[in-house]
Amino acid sequence: MEIDQIINQVADLNAKIEVFRARILEHDRKLKAYRQEIQQLRSQTGGGRKDRKAQIRRLKFFANQAKKARKSERIRVEVYTQNVQELVADFDTFFREASE
Repeated sequence: MEIDQIINQVADLNAKIEVFRARILEHDRKLKAYRQEIQQLRSQTGGGRKDRKAQIRRLKFFANQAKKARKSERIRVEVYTQNVQELVADFDTFFREASE
């Protein structure tokens, strides 16, 4: 593998990692908003209890979807980070062989 290829692959992977991290932050924001809305609905009193419960169930569903998506993105970050580390190791090996 050539040096340019390694550098380009590392740059591509780092860019993808940044995209995934941004998505993780977005999922965190959504999850926090869902949890706040659930808490607010639970604190309400008065009529329409069934409607509130149904709305809470929907929000819990969306919150769980956000948690799953966040976990998926975190796994992708771990995998891409591992790939970057492997490419850096290849890069180091290439330079050691070239210097000998």
